[in-house]
Amino acid sequence: PWRERTQPLRFVIKESEIESWKSWTGPLISERYRLILWALPKVGCTDMMRLFYRMAGHETWRELPWFKSRSDGRDDIALSARKSPARIQALLNNKSYTRAVFFRDPVERLLSAELTLRQQLDAQRESRQNANIAYELSLQQYERGLVDYTTVLEAQRRAFDAQTAVIQLHYQVIANRIELYRALGGDFALPDTTTT
Repeated sequence: PWRERTQPLRFVIKESEIESWKSWTGPLISERYRLILWALPKVGCTDMMRLFYRMAGHETWRELPWFKSRSDGRDDIALSARKSPARIQALLNNKSYTRAVFFRDPVERLLSAELTLRQQLDAQRESRQNANIAYELSLQQYERGLVDYTTVLEAQRRAFDAQTAVIQLHYQVIANRIELYRALGGDFALPDTTTT
């Protein structure tokens, strides 16, 4: 839900912090539209950045917008990394600018992660199956004298790596599901079994 601050914000940012900002950790600034967007990973900021670049007339606005500049050199949208620390400080404290930070609902983020992790897990399970088939095939070829044992060991290592990846992804799915359960209001208290 949208909430507007009633008290003015005063930004005091050290020059070292500004210099350390990467493209996605500092604000995206449009002086033309007097907008400042703080881009945060995994909350839909890529689409917001695309919107900013579209408003500024970038031809490549559909692409990932992280360090784009217009081909004609007139760049209204600028990442904070392209501005001087003094200019950033002045813009952040300019009351005529609208500042926006987008946060994603934790439940929505966890549901999205569940879908992504499930897809990754399915793909990794298929990869594991293929690695196991390759291992069995290399073992059969070794028994027939077609390959040396190093080939068998390499195929076995790949099969173990694929199995490890499946286990790690399965762990991530379980951890994500626990976080989702907690975000939905669940807890881990055991029911009281004592009766009076």
